[in-house]
Amino acid sequence: SEEAFQANVERLKLYKSKLVVFPRNPTSKRAKKGDASAEERAAVGQVVSKQTLPIAAEQPRLKARTITAEEKERNVCAILRKAHTDAKLWGAREKRAQDAADKKKK
Repeated sequence: SEEAFQANVERLKLYKSKLVVFPRNPTSKRAKKGDASAEERAAVGQVVSKQTLPIAAEQPRLKARTITAEEKERNVCAILRKAHTDAKLWGAREKRAQDAADKKKK
């Protein structure tokens, strides 16, 4: 979605603003394009936390509610098993129906 794309763009811009590129050869007199200066390198510290730039996802808070009688009756495992089986056998059933239709035409 467009909102997620824009959030990711902003997160990457923030990342690039905080990024400090150390040169491959720090003793070299020349600095390559994009390398940080000696002052910038001296000012930064290493980030060791796993959540350097976490993705903040706002999820709506769901209120607790009572389970309805209809929800109590349903067997969710059976419904999921049936859906999985239907998805697995979809192609074979479609081919069988196509073959039956072809046989009926002849």
